[in-house]
Amino acid sequence: MKNNITLLSIDTDPCSQELTRFALKKTLECIDARQIICFGHSPFGLGETFIKINRFKSIMEYSEFLLKCMWPYLPDDGHSMIIHWDGFAANKALWSDEFLQVDYIGAPWAWANDANCVGNGGFCLRSNALIKACSDVMVRRHPEVLFGHAEDIVICRLYREYFEKKGFRFADKELAGRFSFETGERTGDTFGFHAPENIPYYLAEAELLGISDHLFNKVKDDSILGRMLTASTQRGFADFSSMIAENIVRIREAAPLQTGAA
Repeated sequence: MKNNITLLSIDTDPCSQELTRFALKKTLECIDARQIICFGHSPFGLGETFIKINRFKSIMEYSEFLLKCMWPYLPDDGHSMIIHWDGFAANKALWSDEFLQVDYIGAPWAWANDANCVGNGGFCLRSNALIKACSDVMVRRHPEVLFGHAEDIVICRLYREYFEKKGFRFADKELAGRFSFETGERTGDTFGFHAPENIPYYLAEAELLGISDHLFNKVKDDSILGRMLTASTQRGFADFSSMIAENIVRIREAAPLQTGAA
């Protein structure tokens, strides 16, 4: 059943080109994709169908594209697995065909304390029928609502009831927790993940060292690197942890001094 999955990436930032290539290759080790479709500024050379698009100016432009512009490029049947440079499949042994029994599955949101707590879009699996249904003019982003600009919030929280009434199914928290991890308490391995700070949990140290130059060129936030350091230390990755620490120091030393009234 896995060969009915389209592997999909959307990355318009040249800085993350090699990281996205790595993410695609890792995911291809875990699934037998029927095809690869990539939207971005230049192709990866992985046999993909490549569609060149301009660089997004904001996360809102990205969300609008994902919500409204992808469906014409996809098959009518099957699912699409959406990956990013910081969100992809990593544990082939943890794949389950149960993931294909729903129309949307992504990591649970730890901050959502209600029934609509599943939906992280950073690494997710969606039926192509659901992606096409999002083109309905009734479905739109709501920037006036907290997080309402984000396409995954639109689909899995703001319009979830609308889609369920049309027969679409969303993964429950238990199944989603086996599929992917993003935030909250990490209780075990998952098929994939999202968020740069989680990368050390899912790769071997040799792999991390191999992409370190690209990774540190992309991640410039010392708080994210701090959480990445925690994960790396927990894994016992001495060399990679040292590199993270050095980059944190470099970032903080380069930051302008903050001054204010006494």
